Amino acid sequence: MDIKLARIREGLKDLTLFDDELMTLAFQDDCAFTEFLLNAICPHAGFKVKEVKSQLSLYNVMGRALKLDILADDALGRKVNIEVQQLPKGTIAERARFHASLLDVHLLDKGKDFGELPTTYIIFITKTDVLGGGLPVYTVERYIHELQKPFDDKNVILYVNGECMDDTLLGRIMHDFQCASPDEMKCQTFADKLKNLKKCEEERRMGALFDSFYEEGREEGIKKGREEGRNDGARSTCAYNIYKYMTKRGGTLEEALELFEVPEKDVAPIVCLVYEIFGRETLAAMQSKLNHNA
Repeated sequence: MDIKLARIREGLKDLTLFDDELMTLAFQDDCAFTEFLLNAICPHAGFKVKEVKSQLSLYNVMGRALKLDILADDALGRKVNIEVQQLPKGTIAERARFHASLLDVHLLDKGKDFGELPTTYIIFITKTDVLGGGLPVYTVERYIHELQKPFDDKNVILYVNGECMDDTLLGRIMHDFQCASPDEMKCQTFADKLKNLKKCEEERRMGALFDSFYEEGREEGIKKGREEGRNDGARSTCAYNIYKYMTKRGGTLEEALELFEVPEKDVAPIVCLVYEIFGRETLAAMQSKLNHNA
């Protein structure tokens, strides 16, 4: 079990906002955090985000579907698709074109006028400078060359250069996108978000781990029946001793299992009993607190 807990911490330790898992957790349903990012990228757009969804699937009965990293709605009815990309191959121009096209298909209901299409932003946040100009942001809009004026189809494509980490707000955010530790971040909003996020996710994963051990113990008990019944008294005593050790001595669950020399075959059912004494949420929160203080 201590190996599994170590893997949980190790897996979370190296995650940055360029990783899909952490990025999804960070922006899902957090309008204020998404709005902060968008207004750093487009300071003159004045975004007021009212809804955010992550990993949203756009189905296409005629061909390829899409899963959007982030889709945000703002108070003016604008739709913003944010894609976070580590590798340049995921940022080709044709992909931006396809995202805009399929998003339009899902935004215009049957019978509606084309003029009712909202303004859309397709934003790629890239780890490297894929367009090679050394700029923090590249804005792509259609243009009528012969008339030398914009072709206003209400679609804007933006590329945000993750290599540009200067001392502007956006530069500090791009720096923070590549940090695994909140302590290394330069933007306090991002540092606070990541610190809380990793703590909550660790507790959630620990809770899931305890759930799996609980289920193992329950299934093992059913399977072995009377054979397991003979050991119930000893295991209940051991579980209660572990409970007392953790509450009175401040020890962790893995320390207690080692201290009481719990055999491998008894770990799952005993953790099941400890689970019942504490309650899952209390045990997960206590375990996370102890590990952070360690």
